[in-house]
Amino acid sequence: MDLNTGDLIRLLKINDPPNSYQKACLMQNVEALDKEIKQLSEANAADPKLGELMEQLQQHRLLLSSSRRMPPEILSEIISNYGLPSVLDCNGRARLKQLCLVCKSWWTAAQVTHRLWSGLSLEFGDTAPLRWDLIADWFRRSGNLPRTLELKMQPHSHSRCNQPENCLLASSELPRFLAQGPVLTRLSISSTNVRCSKNLLHAVKSSQPESTPYSWDSISSMSISCPGTWYDDSSEFLSKDLPSALTTFELFLPSWPSASGIPTTRIQSSVLNRLTTLHIQCNWPRSFLLATLQECPNVETLTLDLAGSHWTCDGSTISQTASETAIQFPKLETLRLRHLLPEAAEILRPLKAPVLSSLDISFRPYEGDNSPSGEYDPESLDVCFDHPHVEDEFAEPLWTFLQQGSHPAVRYLRIHGAFLEYNVFPKLWRIQSLRHLCLDDSMYDILMQDFPNIWSIVPQPLPNLEVLEWLNFPKYTGDIVTVDAILEKRDIDFIYSPDVYGIWSG
Repeated sequence: MDLNTGDLIRLLKINDPPNSYQKACLMQNVEALDKEIKQLSEANAADPKLGELMEQLQQHRLLLSSSRRMPPEILSEIISNYGLPSVLDCNGRARLKQLCLVCKSWWTAAQVTHRLWSGLSLEFGDTAPLRWDLIADWFRRSGNLPRTLELKMQPHSHSRCNQPENCLLASSELPRFLAQGPVLTRLSISSTNVRCSKNLLHAVKSSQPESTPYSWDSISSMSISCPGTWYDDSSEFLSKDLPSALTTFELFLPSWPSASGIPTTRIQSSVLNRLTTLHIQCNWPRSFLLATLQECPNVETLTLDLAGSHWTCDGSTISQTASETAIQFPKLETLRLRHLLPEAAEILRPLKAPVLSSLDISFRPYEGDNSPSGEYDPESLDVCFDHPHVEDEFAEPLWTFLQQGSHPAVRYLRIHGAFLEYNVFPKLWRIQSLRHLCLDDSMYDILMQDFPNIWSIVPQPLPNLEVLEWLNFPKYTGDIVTVDAILEKRDIDFIYSPDVYGIWSG
């Protein structure tokens, strides 16, 4: 048995394992080379041919290495832990392609690694048409795993969306794909235009098959972002046609035109009643948000992004009686407020959440970026934003919401991006159930009051506190050692990180 030179060169250029015949030839050659090297070494150790034989032996042994014969399951684990995100954008797909090109074994292993094919992030527009048949083939490789599709619309002429038949979303194959294609678990659409979203929802409903399963109603998590211009003729775009299985909903709405009066838009009640997670961003008159929240009795995680709204009365009945309204959230465990103005803390008064355990409030100014995080980006140029001065207009609604400090379930409170005035602390320190307080990028006037004075405002501040976090706290403060010493006497863990980005330097 012999392996010709061409086969040997080909094997050395690729990463595929040798077949059974090639393996037998290689093993025979290794035995022969070993014998020849031993004989030549004994005869003449300085013979230049010895180096050539050693190199050939190394090549043969490399081709027989176990690394070329890894089981597909091991290769699948290696590929899965390569660091690819769960949802692949253009860059992620390019990295996956590189893995598939390592060799045939890697390509085969990648094909059966379902996680790699369970999430896609795509740009969609006139200059980026999509092959929905190929996208369907992609998702079929994901097996039974939950699937995610993220669509980011390219900027386009909004005038064409006035008519559904001309709309870039509604007139494409996307509605049919969503109605009859592979079953999706999560769908995210950033459309740049509220009319696009309205047209798409209607087109999907129109594409519903009569006999085959309706894929659209399998979507349990959905995000719609349409930050452009609000049109009064779009007021009903959320009142119907949403997936019937929806339990998680993220909604980012455009700014409300001041001339549009009181909003009449309502989100489909049957959907709101089922939601367990709701994230909504809007600066609309408060009647819309109040009416929406009244329909969410089963929500467990709620994020309200007011986008810099002042939470003023809009003249509607529900808005005028907001302070006397009780909106019940019997299952709510986590509440996040984002881009909150201090005076807009009044939103807390009507909310009743008896089992709430985590409250997270960010005063980060709204910049129109439709970002769900509400946090600052250390790499951005605007990290040195003006921190709003937070005082009684925030403390009083918070105090009411937390049942005058006696709320039985709240364990975690985070306050982000605020300058806390002295009169906030008498109420803050008297929250009985609090175990973990995080002051993130939040500061008090250390030139007027040091920590010992603030801590001693009440006889027993935060009686059940276990952890106090100061994140992005000014580097120049001399309070840190003192704070640590005071908290140590109460056996409270103190976590501190300085203001490394100079947010408080100016």
